[in-house]
Amino acid sequence: MIPVPSYQVLEFLEWLSKFQFRLTENNIRDERLLELATEYLRKGIGIHGQHVDLKFILNVFQSCPMVREPTLGEQLDHFCGCGLCLEYIRREGRGSITTSLHPLLREFLSYSERTGFREWIEDRLHSEYGREFDEIRSHREDHEWFRKLIKIIGSNLNQVFKEFLAEVPKTLIRDFESNRRSLQRRGEIGDNNRRERFHDQNEEGTQPITQLDNPEEAAHRLVMSVQELIRGGHYDHIIATDHHLCRFLSVASDFPEDLAQSLEFLAWLWEHHPRINITGDIPSENLSDLIQLFCEAKGYSNVTSFSKTVKKWIKGESSPSILRRISSFIWRNSPSRIHRESSNSTFERYKTVRMHAMFLFLSLGDFPSFIEKHWVDLNALTGDYLDVYYSKQDLKSRVSGFETLTKFKSLKIGVDQLPAIILWRRSLEEAYSISLGNLPHDEIMDVMKLIVHRISEGDELDEIRKEATKHIGTRIKDYSGPQVKDNFFLN
Repeated sequence: MIPVPSYQVLEFLEWLSKFQFRLTENNIRDERLLELATEYLRKGIGIHGQHVDLKFILNVFQSCPMVREPTLGEQLDHFCGCGLCLEYIRREGRGSITTSLHPLLREFLSYSERTGFREWIEDRLHSEYGREFDEIRSHREDHEWFRKLIKIIGSNLNQVFKEFLAEVPKTLIRDFESNRRSLQRRGEIGDNNRRERFHDQNEEGTQPITQLDNPEEAAHRLVMSVQELIRGGHYDHIIATDHHLCRFLSVASDFPEDLAQSLEFLAWLWEHHPRINITGDIPSENLSDLIQLFCEAKGYSNVTSFSKTVKKWIKGESSPSILRRISSFIWRNSPSRIHRESSNSTFERYKTVRMHAMFLFLSLGDFPSFIEKHWVDLNALTGDYLDVYYSKQDLKSRVSGFETLTKFKSLKIGVDQLPAIILWRRSLEEAYSISLGNLPHDEIMDVMKLIVHRISEGDELDEIRKEATKHIGTRIKDYSGPQVKDNFFLN
């Protein structure tokens, strides 16, 4: 059965929310959901045209390409005193009316329900214009009615909306302002074929419900699409790139907000850092930095709690359903396709990666700059052959349990051997130490390439140690820097 585009699923969920039908993995098969979907489609909601109500007015406000003021207050002043928005959107082909309201606007709808403002504004429309405003078709050419509408309700709308803004979190306001700027930069406001373009480029394999479809058959397809959205699969790449959809799902269903944010983080990471393998060897500090940058870019304030969430699923300690969904998403969408080519379980790398390595270095010196410069290259190089840990914290963050950590107490490596690489397969009791001497950083990368190559060829630990040590011996250069005697970072 062919799923419907995500915008039609979201429109249905928004309509469904007024019945207080909270979606869960258990009730998405209920007959009640199918009954509601059939009722929704028989009424033609979301198919036949836009009903002129407060939601429609907010959709126009959100979609108008000419509302460009930097702050929401200034945008409201413009919108509530103008009335030309619909003319720009439709007659001049500058855009289409979006169907998914931003969370801030959905909050305003709820606020208007509680205060009675929504009922007042819709009664006012019908008392002034009668049945003319029951439904406005998308092809209508006369836009004078919208100017009159704004003239009647604009000042009240502006006043009530600003009273509402005094009660909502400032982060939600900033998110709306940021989202409008982002849409304008990407051209998504001002494209009158947005639905068609969105469907063609991002939702291959879907088919929208139209007026020609049988409501009963279409209802089954719509419910199936809701099930797919909640359980994961086809729509996950859309969830990951549309944080408004993420947040709506976390409110309207038992879809975990941290899972939606995790999928969005992965999509952001692949867009901005396509070479990085999230389940590979990322230094703990650099992973924290990436999470911080993501949260700042997307307007999330939960940096600390989300960092714990990411590190938890990287260790494979989240619920099995969440791990399956994240793993499936990585397998389907990772630009490097590392996981498509690998038989390794995504979140059990310590058990499945062939070998492990850890850098030991002095607490003084310039070796940390090697990590800063080369960790991305190492992340891309090592793949499923070698996990590299840069500190004790990395091992703690990426390996469940402390058995491996306790083995470090038995390591006996002289300071004069540092910096060094420790190599092991399953336990540190079998680890080999390879001293790097005074090799320049680029030469150390050559050593790492040699080690990964030998692992890929199936060599044993002792063979790899001997060949790496021989290679280092031939490449050592005189280094005049001082020999620093100090404890290494593990202690």
